[in-house]
Amino acid sequence: MTQELDRKNKKITDLESEIADKAVENNGRYEKLLEAKRDMENMNKERIKQMVQAHEIEIERRRQDYSDKMDADQQRYNELEAQKGDDSRKFEERLSELTLHHEKIIKELDQD
Repeated sequence: MTQELDRKNKKITDLESEIADKAVENNGRYEKLLEAKRDMENMNKERIKQMVQAHEIEIERRRQDYSDKMDADQQRYNELEAQKGDDSRKFEERLSELTLHHEKIIKELDQD
């Protein structure tokens, strides 16, 4: 009976030792998982930071493109306004010339 008790005590000691070994092994795995999680979180934070920077650069590029387009449109509008004014002035000058010429012809016809 002592032998059996010794055998059972040895088995208990072996199982306790195995449990302790497994606990150490599991704690090591847990620490590795936590470290991997921290690494992934840091990588994701960096990736998000890069994406935000890229987005800000793209937004600024689009703002600049829009501003350039607005400037070009305003310049074209100003050119067209100036051309319109010039065309209107030329038209009025030509109309005045034709009116004077017409009046001159009418005067000449009245004198005859």
